Amino acid sequence: MSFKEKVHISFMSLLDEKIKFLKTNLADLFESGKNETKSTAGDKHETALAMLQIEQENLRRQLATLLEQRSLLALLDPSIVQTWVRPGSLVFTTHAILYISTSLGKLTFDDRVVISVSPNSPLGQLLRNFKINDTATFNNVVYTITDVC
Repeated sequence: MSFKEKVHISFMSLLDEKIKFLKTNLADLFESGKNETKSTAGDKHETALAMLQIEQENLRRQLATLLEQRSLLALLDPSIVQTWVRPGSLVFTTHAILYISTSLGKLTFDDRVVISVSPNSPLGQLLRNFKINDTATFNNVVYTITDVC
């Protein structure tokens, strides 16, 4: 398995864990809401129920975002070797290793940090269509591309 495939699988697993966590929290809130409806404590009861509904809506929004990110990531085929920066590229630069996929933060692989970057982010857009030896400056940081796969 290539380094790029390991990176892809790890970011998919990260998303799956986050999705599972949110689904569990939503189920817990649903149960709390069912228990809350059995109470008759007046204003306190109404406030608690409203707070539960707000929290459920926030979690649903977060879950929808994660599911969308997972769908986008699932469309990328990590076995395809790229020669220029585009969605699905693993970009090695003098400053960082970037996985152009969806914005998920950093993970460490074999003592190397890989940052997941959305192709629609400012950095992702700046590097689009760049090739090995191309250079870009973003936030006063110089990125010289050393490899793309």
